[in-house]
Amino acid sequence: MDLKKKSYLFYVYYFCIFCGVSLTNSFMSMYMANHGVSEAAVGILNGIVQVLGLLLYPLAGKIADKTRTKNLVLYIELILCLTLAVIFYRSRGLLMMEIMMITFLTVFYGLTVIYETITVDYTSKAGMAYAPIRMCGTIGFSIMAGISGFFLASREELLFPLMIGVLTTVTMLAFLLPKSYNRKQSAEERTEAAKKKESVLFLLKDREVRNVMILFGIYWLTYAYNQSYFGIYSQELGGTYLLVGIANMLTGLSEIPFHIGRGRRWMKKIGTLKALMVSTAVGVFRWTLCALTRNPYVLVFTMVLNGIMLVPTIVDVVEFLYRKAPEHLKTSVASGLKSPFMVGGQLIAHFAGGLSIAYWTLKNLNGIRITYWLAALISLIGFVYVFISDRRGRKLS
Repeated sequence: MDLKKKSYLFYVYYFCIFCGVSLTNSFMSMYMANHGVSEAAVGILNGIVQVLGLLLYPLAGKIADKTRTKNLVLYIELILCLTLAVIFYRSRGLLMMEIMMITFLTVFYGLTVIYETITVDYTSKAGMAYAPIRMCGTIGFSIMAGISGFFLASREELLFPLMIGVLTTVTMLAFLLPKSYNRKQSAEERTEAAKKKESVLFLLKDREVRNVMILFGIYWLTYAYNQSYFGIYSQELGGTYLLVGIANMLTGLSEIPFHIGRGRRWMKKIGTLKALMVSTAVGVFRWTLCALTRNPYVLVFTMVLNGIMLVPTIVDVVEFLYRKAPEHLKTSVASGLKSPFMVGGQLIAHFAGGLSIAYWTLKNLNGIRITYWLAALISLIGFVYVFISDRRGRKLS
């Protein structure tokens, strides 16, 4: 049977799951802030999610590598996620809402590494590109951001009915996805792995992998900060749910030129590391602009820059690590190597970002604005370091 015949299921799945990502990324922080959670506390809550993710996501990856199919882990996580969304919706009281936010987002964000690995496994065997499938997620993200922003502007309690509807659809679709079977290791491979006490971190000995992961981590650090505080900052500057929805719709649409066509061919041509270096350089400009502006419409414009920053991170790095990983560690590398940098970066953003905002606010300054300056500085330092490291590597080779 032609593997490509079931590819449409992945396109539909990604469209739907990213409708859910749009709801959480665009509006969750605003929703919690409007229900009495302070700006600093929003960052700390998101930071706790990342701590749990740092501990649990690699474990989920290892389990997925040892089960007969990776799909089984995806089914379990989706059913749990849907259950938690219903409980979150029915929660009353600030403490209960905070607990449910942490629990729900931990499980929801943990879905990514499993369905990404299933998808890349399928596309590599079918001789297909991953980017167009991921672009369907971008379209879903953009459409949901625009539509939900319009409705949430007048009734923000609709956030959870929308989320529950999305997760119900995604769970049904997951059971239709082609199975991703794990290859059984031979006795010799198991013995050799046991002797080496195989760890995915061995890949960091490769200079290119190390530099890629540094820039990968910096992107997620700055992105996570922006994700947590963009909506709140926009409201401070005079923005609304609708404007935040439009901003997130634009950030999704900005990805499309880099998923297909000339933008995709250009990124393929220059390679993963150089694409991430361009992404980081754009980040320096973007976060500086966020720090400088006092206009919510200019803040909306900065989201247009996300496409060139995000696509190398979510597409090229996934394919890059899949190529670098040994056959029996595909999911473990995707979770165990990405997590310390992605989740670690997000963790720093949420905890350090929250503390930074609290510190500067106590001094009667705009803490969110000043921390955007810090994001620009971190991006600049990361770019310079990797640029120098890459040049040294080329001279030595």
